[in-house]
Amino acid sequence: MERLTGGERGRIGYDSAMPVQLAYPSFISAREPVHVETIEVRVAFRDCDPMGVLWHGNYLAYCELARNQLGERIGFGIARLRDLGLFAPVVRSQVLHQAPARPDELLRVEAALYASAQPRLYHRYRLSVGGRAIALGETEQVLTDQAFGLLLSVPSALTSVFSSRSA
Repeated sequence: MERLTGGERGRIGYDSAMPVQLAYPSFISAREPVHVETIEVRVAFRDCDPMGVLWHGNYLAYCELARNQLGERIGFGIARLRDLGLFAPVVRSQVLHQAPARPDELLRVEAALYASAQPRLYHRYRLSVGGRAIALGETEQVLTDQAFGLLLSVPSALTSVFSSRSA
């Protein structure tokens, strides 16, 4: 196995070469979020790997906490979706890691919901510790009926969520 030196790391996307923006999908109606929610949570020891940093797969779990709180606040949480006969499975997720989080650090997770012209939910996330960004992320969810059939139009309940702004 080859080891990378500091200079090589910069060439493959570490350090200052890390992208600072994620590309917007084509179905997004506007580049400003319609709703934003921020949570703060301590990084749990159980979520860390043997190196003593937050395991890469758990970043999305913390994003999910913020996304669920946002959904509850705007009246479009998991229970409401179920009441409407809908599911919203995640079909795409991405996290760009910039720096590690360690056990017991206060992790701030900002979740932003963007309006969509399609029956989809698109969220972006910014994770930070002590005001320093450590990761950027995004998730895309499709809307289905409870038989997992894809919806072809945006439900009116979601249209009202997209048209009201709280960001």
